[in-house]
Amino acid sequence: MERMRDFMQSDVPDVQNHGGISPLIWRKYRSTCIVSGDTRYYNTRGRRTDTCNPNGRIPLLDSALNEAAVLAKETLQNVLRPCRHLTNSMRSYLLLVLFCLLNACQTAPKPPNVVVILADDLGYGDVEHYNPASKIPTPNLNRIADEGMRFTDAHSPSAVCTPTRYGLLTGRYAWRTHLKRGVLQGYSPNLIDTTRFTLPKLFKEHGYATGATGKWHLGLGYRDSTHYDLPLVPGPNAAGFDYFFGIPSSLDFAPYVFVANTGLEAQPTEWIERSAHRRQGGGGFWRAGNIAPGFRHADVLPKTTEKAVTFIRNHAASSPFFCTCL
Repeated sequence: MERMRDFMQSDVPDVQNHGGISPLIWRKYRSTCIVSGDTRYYNTRGRRTDTCNPNGRIPLLDSALNEAAVLAKETLQNVLRPCRHLTNSMRSYLLLVLFCLLNACQTAPKPPNVVVILADDLGYGDVEHYNPASKIPTPNLNRIADEGMRFTDAHSPSAVCTPTRYGLLTGRYAWRTHLKRGVLQGYSPNLIDTTRFTLPKLFKEHGYATGATGKWHLGLGYRDSTHYDLPLVPGPNAAGFDYFFGIPSSLDFAPYVFVANTGLEAQPTEWIERSAHRRQGGGGFWRAGNIAPGFRHADVLPKTTEKAVTFIRNHAASSPFFCTCL
């Protein structure tokens, strides 16, 4: 870059020698190829090619600069001609209005909306775009891959749920906390220190609306065992999310309830017996425990998806949003 700067600043002609044209216009012209006979001058990546006059002057440059100066003068006269009867103060006011209009046209681009989907147990070969022999049709993910950016070198802080989520939101290993192995359960307290800077807090600092749906699995409350009849603080909101809807832990850990920000849709006043894997003749694996009336394990994915779509639609036309599907 320094070589380019030195090159662009060298051989700048005296303004008076070029009809009063400024060095800025000179630099603009010297990035153009001007050909006269067998003599050429290029400015490409800071290099000169072919031949150049020993004094640094470009053939036909004087003529080109003179034409540019005349054109600039005529343009300025055309713009100012209707204003020749105005007073100096009125002209200053008009220039101020024009300046404001130009600034208004140079509005900053809207920040992009961001959606993060964290898929538990998704294999590298499950998505068709990465593996044409996949047994799972993934047309929507294929489209995202075709129209966006793909990564082929990925790393995870862990192979299980809680430390993976902790790493995503905080940027550090979960084993730096008291959780040295395994995962949290349904009645575990909050794992993320409320003073720690997180990914959603970063987005909030830049004016984003932040939301998360799905499986929290990072603990709720500050007591040794979560009291679901009390406000679930600290939790997702304390971690930086304006909005959260989902389940407190995995679908195999009680209580089986829906969490909405700092409360529950319904208290887990009923009981459900354990269930075996479907391959073992059960309805899907979960442990016995408390469950909210009307809660069905099969409803969790479609309901949390619906909540994520609603969050996106509610913020699509206003502030930029950061939506995490856990």
